[in-house]
Amino acid sequence: MGDIMVEGEENLFHIYGIKNDLTNKFFYIGCTTQELHRRLYQHANDSKSAAYDKIQEIGECNVSIVLLKDYYGMIEEAHFIEGEYTKLYNEDNELFNKKFGDVYFEGFKTKIRKPKKNSHGIDVLLKYANQKQA
Repeated sequence: MGDIMVEGEENLFHIYGIKNDLTNKFFYIGCTTQELHRRLYQHANDSKSAAYDKIQEIGECNVSIVLLKDYYGMIEEAHFIEGEYTKLYNEDNELFNKKFGDVYFEGFKTKIRKPKKNSHGIDVLLKYANQKQA
């Protein structure tokens, strides 16, 4: 799969988590159109990446990337789903995600930006994404 995304067009998005295998907890949630192994490589090797320092601290051999959801649609909707997964897996308020603040806290941002008005709520989006995968 390529990594070219055209704004305003539907794309296949991978919502993913990067996990500390020692603690079995996610420390980063992201959204990409790239292949996951390529995205993890970028996080591990680009010092500008939000997850870079944590990967270096833990050690690359103790980190894995996990596909949480494939979603075919618009980027705003994919980012909304990414935000919902960020809230879901933010057990210790230590989850990195640059889009929603370096560390996401409930109320850290006034509100996660919801999809544009022609879009659907998270339940409809997830149901639609599951149907598209079948």
